[in-house]
Amino acid sequence: MTAEVDALIAVGLRLRVPDVAIIELVYVLEGFYLLTREEIAQAVDGLIGQSVFDLNRSLWTTVMRVFVEHPKLSCADIYLTFDARQYGADPLASFDKKLVSQLGAVRPAELSASR
Repeated sequence: MTAEVDALIAVGLRLRVPDVAIIELVYVLEGFYLLTREEIAQAVDGLIGQSVFDLNRSLWTTVMRVFVEHPKLSCADIYLTFDARQYGADPLASFDKKLVSQLGAVRPAELSASR
């Protein structure tokens, strides 16, 4: 598979990498290949560093930093938090207690009570 991807990159096309593909990559590297969070962050940083890929570099740089710093939070939850902030939908409403306590998300009831 690596050879096929390398050949595709060599053609010089601009390739879009959707956020969900990176979330899936992290899930597979963590769950199937049993890589550490640091190793996963290095792999994603390598992807981010390839100019051929069109992706949200600043968002994924932040997500990977927090992913390493907060081992109890999933990549998907971290992504949701920072994606919400990027689009002005902060704070994120969540029932996830770890997300509320570690990244400033709020329970839905708290958000609706403040309106």
